[in-house]
Amino acid sequence: MSKHSSRGTIRVNAGWQWPEPEYPEGRDPTSLFSDAVIDDLLRCTGAPRDFPRRTELQKELWDLATKYVAIGLTTPLGIPYGPEDVTLSKRAMWLRAHVLKPCATLIDALANRSMFSDWPDDVPKLPPDRLILLKELNKLREWADRLMLDLSYRIGDRSNHTREFETELVFELTGVFRRYFPNEQVTRGTYHRGHGMKGRFPDFIRAAARPILGSVTDMDRLIEQAVKAC
Repeated sequence: MSKHSSRGTIRVNAGWQWPEPEYPEGRDPTSLFSDAVIDDLLRCTGAPRDFPRRTELQKELWDLATKYVAIGLTTPLGIPYGPEDVTLSKRAMWLRAHVLKPCATLIDALANRSMFSDWPDDVPKLPPDRLILLKELNKLREWADRLMLDLSYRIGDRSNHTREFETELVFELTGVFRRYFPNEQVTRGTYHRGHGMKGRFPDFIRAAARPILGSVTDMDRLIEQAVKAC
């Protein structure tokens, strides 16, 4: 996965040679953490607009947004700007039916030389390189097997990919908060009806996570998990 480019594109799983996905409107990291957004974040923490590490903070948030917007765009998490949510068990079933079984069928078929005989009329097309095909199919099968293993582990652990995504992002933002504002405490803050937990740390997390996540149903839960982990 590469950093954001001047063309406003991102590269995810580059080894697959997917086409580079375009950022949806309003999802370029430089716009998600514009100068105005950084002003809001500094206000949340009580820091002045001329905060000495302002540029460094903005650059780190751009990089973090590049990473997580890319994941949201290319993983079926149900993020508002990305693919619809697909459960881990359904993804595992899809891999088995659409990748692993077809790979096994093709690998077996490519060992059957007689069925590819073009006698008595030569096929007027150059045949594919069977050895390269076998090599790539085996590579695909091994890769999909490993992904199946990861999915199966998460299914057994009753994980939820969307919650994992949200939690990991909030934990990374917590690290940003602690590095740039070391004198501020990581606390839940004070509960306000209709607004949830309020305070310098929860306000920063909400303001920083919202541009990337789009919407979160239970930000208080994520903030509480981050506080407990510190």
